[in-house]
Amino acid sequence: MAKKSKQFSHGVTGSAITVRLAPAGERNKLVDLLEDGTLAIQLIYSPADERANKELVQFIGDLLGTPTKNIDVLAGKNGKDKLITILDMSASQVQEKVLARINPAR
Repeated sequence: MAKKSKQFSHGVTGSAITVRLAPAGERNKLVDLLEDGTLAIQLIYSPADERANKELVQFIGDLLGTPTKNIDVLAGKNGKDKLITILDMSASQVQEKVLARINPAR
């Protein structure tokens, strides 16, 4: 009997970030990078509004310069604290882009 090959397939690569949504504001903006690495973001929609997740995905796509199809709200869809996955972008690339937006003179 032939021995079966045990191979794993290649998965997609990417990163995950945590986001805390601030109360709704007049415009979407990156508020801060918290000490634990969480992004504080303010949207035009309240975190409880079902449109907030779609708006957040669009905002992160614009912030990072990546297509929204590569971004997903993995956890926290109904709350202010969320876990976001970003395909095809490493954690170091995400960090570099976020820091450039927080500290533009860098």
